[in-house]
Amino acid sequence: MAAKGRFLAVGKIIKAHGIKGELKAIVYSQDISQFAAYKEVFLPKKLGFSKYPIKRIREQGKYTLITLEGIKDRTSAEALAGLEIFVDKNSLPPLKDDEYYWYQLYGLKVVTKEGNNLGIISYIFNNGAHDVYVVQDKNKKEILIPATDEIILNIDLTQGIMEIDPLPGLIEANEN
Repeated sequence: MAAKGRFLAVGKIIKAHGIKGELKAIVYSQDISQFAAYKEVFLPKKLGFSKYPIKRIREQGKYTLITLEGIKDRTSAEALAGLEIFVDKNSLPPLKDDEYYWYQLYGLKVVTKEGNNLGIISYIFNNGAHDVYVVQDKNKKEILIPATDEIILNIDLTQGIMEIDPLPGLIEANEN
């Protein structure tokens, strides 16, 4: 998920689907219902973004089919292939106090409870059981940090810091 100012990338248009302007897209969220909650999306154009109200969303295997107001034929839909789909961050559902959107965590400095700087979060993925933070140090080495309550002690978005208590061997295992 990439963020551009007030907008957050939530998917990417792959190609046109059918002849009535429907779009085949990959949605970055694991749960399509999150995407389906949006009333409108924004598509990039040369000088900013264009707003498109969503008319219909449906699943097709690992893809999502989207119908946007104003896109009425295959030619219009084909012109959008390859574009990322954005939403206004203000339209994101509110989270609980201990929850964060991935885009908020990218770039956070990760330190151990002893104060050792491990690097910054450069990538996040889900392994099926939980999220995993990929922390990159100044030498471009990566450390994989499981996002579990026993490891993540504190996240301070204002200070840009995540404090962790790595399990014994976690950091050493990632360095080999």
